[in-house]
Amino acid sequence: MANPLPAVLKALSAEGVGACVNSLAHMQAAIDHGIAKSLIQYTATGTGSRELTALVAAGVRANLDSASQVTGWRAAGGSKAGLRINTASLLGANPEQADRIGIHADELDALVTLARGANVTVEGLHIYVGTNFPSPSLMLPALKAFFEIAQRAPDLGMSISEAASA
Repeated sequence: MANPLPAVLKALSAEGVGACVNSLAHMQAAIDHGIAKSLIQYTATGTGSRELTALVAAGVRANLDSASQVTGWRAAGGSKAGLRINTASLLGANPEQADRIGIHADELDALVTLARGANVTVEGLHIYVGTNFPSPSLMLPALKAFFEIAQRAPDLGMSISEAASA
């Protein structure tokens, strides 16, 4: 979450806007200032069992970015989640070149299968493209590749209307 200021969160809540948060503190700030839990998505790297358990208890959806997070989500009692796709992998980077943020695009099918086997429904996809772009043309290749993957979502038992970017 880029702005945890109470006045900003209250204004967003009044407009019915949700929040994408990356810490339990930001999640709690959003809840405390009126943002509905159903409109909050938690997306962070390295999310461990303590955080996953707290998210399930709070009723906040997570975007998961590893096989261990998928199995940890189920172990915490989670049944629905999103998957975060690694941006560099969408642009052709191999797993060794991609950064730590999200699953490699080539792993999507395997993670959806793993989730299904763990009784976790994958409800959507997430991507972190970046920030402070001086031109939209710099982000469009990643977004185009992301939405091409999202078009495969029905074949994976997902709804493409759930695909989101931030």
